[in-house]
Amino acid sequence: MEQVAKEVDEGTQLSQRAGKALEEIMTAVNQVVNQAQDVSAASQQMAAGAAEVVKSVENISAVTEQSTAATQQMSANSGEVTKTVEQISAISEENAAAAEEVSAAAQEQNASVEEMSSSAQQMSALAVDLQNLVSQFKTENGNVEAMVGAGSGPIAETH
Repeated sequence: MEQVAKEVDEGTQLSQRAGKALEEIMTAVNQVVNQAQDVSAASQQMAAGAAEVVKSVENISAVTEQSTAATQQMSANSGEVTKTVEQISAISEENAAAAEEVSAAAQEQNASVEEMSSSAQQMSALAVDLQNLVSQFKTENGNVEAMVGAGSGPIAETH
């Protein structure tokens, strides 16, 4: 009789520890969900910023093209002016190439940000799924409990 009482007491203690562990898991899951939402919001802000960078680079490219056209008109004036204009034109072409490279890099960054946003949304969905799965383990008094770790000791089965 004492053995049964002892096993019942041990089972009760194990159940209480498991309940506390599950509460900690639920807290951790909620933190992960909040962090995933924060990452998703940050990635959306980064995507908006990257779009603004692309727009600015396109504006710079347009200004550079206009500058190149103006430089070509000025080159018709004189020999010395022509030399200076040729130098300016070369620099403008380099700037245009650099602007195109920056535009391509910004577009790649935008794609990376979108991929991060997608990953964050997937993490958030997984965290919600985990939270739903964990919420299925309830004791008779309504507290959330679960077994924590393999090999945590024998469990007395009752039929």
